[in-house]
Amino acid sequence: MSRLTTLKYRETFRISVNGRVLAACPYPAGSHLGSAFWTLHCGSLSAVYLVDGTMRRGRYLDGVEVDRLRPLCRGSAQRWDVLVTAPVPSMGLPLPHGAHHKAKPSTSKAISVARTVREQCFLEETITALRKGGSVLIPADVAGWISEALLLFEAAWGQDRQLSSYPICWLSSVGDMVLDQAA
Repeated sequence: MSRLTTLKYRETFRISVNGRVLAACPYPAGSHLGSAFWTLHCGSLSAVYLVDGTMRRGRYLDGVEVDRLRPLCRGSAQRWDVLVTAPVPSMGLPLPHGAHHKAKPSTSKAISVARTVREQCFLEETITALRKGGSVLIPADVAGWISEALLLFEAAWGQDRQLSSYPICWLSSVGDMVLDQAA
């Protein structure tokens, strides 16, 4: 897991790929200990990733910082370009049509680390998007399958050195604790 960077709340992480800079910052979401919502900025585009949060202040957790949900542009409020409000559990989605019959041949050595057809499809779709110049955003709950996905990516990137030019960025306010348990 040497390719991962963990963040604290309100700590902005910037990554530059092909001259474009993505800035991501976690804020307390208030729903449970360690939960976070994210603000993302890339050029003139902005997004909020808030899939599990609460506005209510509890006994030991503050609610969502509402002020952080109002982006500022030159001193005046603006709308977010994208608001992601529900997770998409990629590893739990139905297989693409025909994928359960036989696996597709792949040009990447990384696919050999897949243990199931679902993992193979997940890796193929991810690698294809990256090689076409795209980015991949995988919303996931920290307590869910994310550890499996990260270990799958780590093995795949280790198997195919051509993938090393594509950074893996996991945004999590409790990532260091999860990685300690997974390692």
